[in-house]
Amino acid sequence: MLIRVLGPVSLLAAEGDAVALPGARQAALLAVLAAHAGETLSADRLVDVLWEDHPPANPTAALHSTVFKVRAALRQVTDRDVLVTRERGYALDLRLGDLDAELFARLVDESRDQRPGDAAEILRAALGLWRGPAYGGPAEGGSVHLEALRLEEMRRVALERCGAALLAADRPADAVLLLQPFVAEQPLREAARATLMRALHAVGRTSEALEHYQSYREHLAEELGLEPSRALTELQVALLQPAEAPGVAARRRDSPGLPGMAVHYLRTAADTVIASGTVGSGPPVVVLMGWISSLDVSCCPRSARRPWCCTTGPTG
Repeated sequence: MLIRVLGPVSLLAAEGDAVALPGARQAALLAVLAAHAGETLSADRLVDVLWEDHPPANPTAALHSTVFKVRAALRQVTDRDVLVTRERGYALDLRLGDLDAELFARLVDESRDQRPGDAAEILRAALGLWRGPAYGGPAEGGSVHLEALRLEEMRRVALERCGAALLAADRPADAVLLLQPFVAEQPLREAARATLMRALHAVGRTSEALEHYQSYREHLAEELGLEPSRALTELQVALLQPAEAPGVAARRRDSPGLPGMAVHYLRTAADTVIASGTVGSGPPVVVLMGWISSLDVSCCPRSARRPWCCTTGPTG
């Protein structure tokens, strides 16, 4: 690898030593050429990128000077001519593996159709190439910024896939370690949160998994005025099922308040008791009431449009 853009733009020698590019314009020149790897960019375009609305008195000479300095830095890591002149412009003549962004994309593609354990290791290697925001977090606007956004989204998807692969490979603890900081950083990415909930449940931390659902529900309503997807809601309901909750003791009894209603009592590893009741048929409806200590349901006939009225309250 010669050129690194998955973090601050820099060069990497064969021995593994990083070579910094002194001066913002040298890094900016290498960044824009790397963002357009394989393309030839005209001198005029490069001047516009490097100096924007304040070009130097002699832009051609200033650009040549910057190109000369970047070439000198490249000679510290390779004896090849990497920055070449073509058709009144400049381009990077890269080989396979010269650019870390290209290597990252290749590893992500390679991980597809692999067994979960192998896919997880390949994706971890790909994610290990990152040292910070792509291109060092460039300013808004421009092709470098757009390329950075593309790479950042690829990183997020790769991290989500890595977490799912770790879970599928029966490594839920590793999935939790990987996904917890990511979900905190990206609270609206539902796929990552769902995988984290499953992983927490798998290691016996079901209460934390359910807290993640409630936190996401509140955040989504506050930010976008939306509810969680049906898939995530069904996952939350599934995690409440006593048969699927490791380390949770459960029992069931009929409710005296309504014949035919089943009340489930779940005692968690933290000695917390959770009660849930089910009755009737039709689409499932979940009602959460945090202020009651147990369930008691009484019903009375209503109109044809609303045939039942159910009340809940604490009992002794």
